[in-house]
Amino acid sequence: MSEAWLERESDGRIERHPLRRGLTRIGGPRADVKVAGVADDELQLWDDPPKLVHLGGEPHPSVNGDECTEARLEPGDAIVWRGTRFVFRALARRAALSLESEAELAEVRASEPAPRATAKRGPSTDATAATSAPGTTAAASNAPRRTAAPRSTNSHEPSPSLVRDTFWRLAFALAVLALVAALLLWGRAKHGLSLDAWADRLLGGAR
Repeated sequence: MSEAWLERESDGRIERHPLRRGLTRIGGPRADVKVAGVADDELQLWDDPPKLVHLGGEPHPSVNGDECTEARLEPGDAIVWRGTRFVFRALARRAALSLESEAELAEVRASEPAPRATAKRGPSTDATAATSAPGTTAAASNAPRRTAAPRSTNSHEPSPSLVRDTFWRLAFALAVLALVAALLLWGRAKHGLSLDAWADRLLGGAR
């Protein structure tokens, strides 16, 4: 089926004239669609986009009642020329492409070979798998196991016991210093002992 065609009523019946791709000639003896009484004039009908062109003198054709020498065509347009009435028919391009695609898909499916049936596994296959399983298990058990390497500890991180010992030593040293300072203050207040004089005596005795 063509995408576009002309319908002509003749002797009470509808004639259908498929249009060629590109150009269809209407008119004389050498035209694609002949019209009685036409010798030299010619109507040219182009398909993309659908367009009517008249080559010749009067009378000119009319499209939907309007006389013209050239006109764009839409599906359903009526063309009257030299006493003959045509109706332009066309499928929507999208619908035509859809029909062609469906036809091509049907041809491809028809040409494809039938799918093969998948073979079923017999009992011998299961038995072979069962007998090979113990050997595989034994091989897996004899394989050397990898032991995880021990995580190395950070040597720079102090242990809790070392931190605790350092704290108590520092606290003891502070306590001794506080006791000495208290004794010096008591001796100065009670006996007028001067730290400078005591230091001189200590240094002089050492000499």
